[in-house]
Amino acid sequence: FLDEIGDMPLSSQAKVLRILEDREVLRVGGEKPVPVDIRIVTATHKDLKEEVDQERFREDLYFRVKVVQLHIPPLRERPDDIPLLLKSFLEIVTIRMGRSPMELSPEALEILVRYPWPGNVRELENEVERVVALASNPVIRPEDLSWEMRYGEAGRQAPGGHLPENLREAEECIIRKVLSDSGNNKTEAARRLGISREGLRKKLKKQAISPTAITPGASSKE
Repeated sequence: FLDEIGDMPLSSQAKVLRILEDREVLRVGGEKPVPVDIRIVTATHKDLKEEVDQERFREDLYFRVKVVQLHIPPLRERPDDIPLLLKSFLEIVTIRMGRSPMELSPEALEILVRYPWPGNVRELENEVERVVALASNPVIRPEDLSWEMRYGEAGRQAPGGHLPENLREAEECIIRKVLSDSGNNKTEAARRLGISREGLRKKLKKQAISPTAITPGASSKE
């Protein structure tokens, strides 16, 4: 299995092509070729035809590996797969790290299903490894998830499009974003933030945020 074959240097492409054509390899330090009977499976995130047109990928190797093609949509386009992948990775990672079985709370699962996963399955697996290593309870809660999972772009950018300069600004940005997404429903916003409704009320007062000044996706609710 050759992962990300589209990133392979042209010099290495020539070697792979020779193996496919001659069905033999010469080991490092060896004197005689060794016959091989192999099938190669490749993967790439690039358009190999375009790479061929740009002369970054050998055309002869392209036709060699383009026998059967499978297009796998990005994870954000198949959210139904996310719970299954999470369950599988949790089982694998907890065993590998010597931890007791762990499970996701419904709230944490909802956050992970909603996340767009720009890094696809690798990013999901990395998040599971981080959570298993750091979570103190067998039930994974929203606050156990990484900053990016919980707040996405809202956790990295303030309303004006610049990076938050301090924790107060970042917190205000996140609260405003979650309130807007919740239609100014404080109970729902508090649930998404992983705090109590009273805790949210105190933060709104501390940050001098007026929910009525936030343009929500739905009507303002208590």
